[in-house]
Amino acid sequence: MKKLFDFRIKRTTTETKKESSKNDKGETVTVEKDVETVVSQKVVLRKPNRSLYDEAELFYGVRLSEGIKAGLLTRALLAKRFSNDGGILSEDDKNKYADLYLKLYDIQLDHDRLAQLGEKKRTKAQKAKTKYEFERTFSCISCHQSLNLAGKPRGGISGPSLVNAGNRLQANWVAIWLKNPKTFSEKSRMPVYKMDNETRLRFTQFIMTLKNENLR
Repeated sequence: MKKLFDFRIKRTTTETKKESSKNDKGETVTVEKDVETVVSQKVVLRKPNRSLYDEAELFYGVRLSEGIKAGLLTRALLAKRFSNDGGILSEDDKNKYADLYLKLYDIQLDHDRLAQLGEKKRTKAQKAKTKYEFERTFSCISCHQSLNLAGKPRGGISGPSLVNAGNRLQANWVAIWLKNPKTFSEKSRMPVYKMDNETRLRFTQFIMTLKNENLR
């Protein structure tokens, strides 16, 4: 093992020691007691290898994601952090992915705000409005199958079925796709609709309710 530095520290440990003695009757009596001792312990700072670097990057990525979801990083801090950690990407690539990351950050915040309301807390009028806009205003069922009020599939087949979308898709992915399908595929045939954030997030919430268990 390659090391960067080593040093020693004094550490207090507790050990249980047994002491045996004879009582007045000649019987052996064993007594246990905790004894504190000070020992010298060697500490080594290991030189990281490729495996440790990979583990550190994964750990950092998970913690960074948790911080973003918790709202601990502002847009400015996030942009600076991502720019600093761009790795071996070119400057153009760094700018491109930093921009995408900020867009994802905004979508995550919007989705979290909507998720706090919850589908069950939405009124019947709100649900009906979303369903009408989904089917009529934006004509989503012209290309995609959805579920009607009776739980039966209805709609077109030129696009992927949404009947079980809530079972197989992630809400964040749906929200990004609705905003711009070409984010994931330049060859996507789905048009980019002029949809405000509130509508897009309501649609996301509605699509996530389409599940196999609701089929009749």
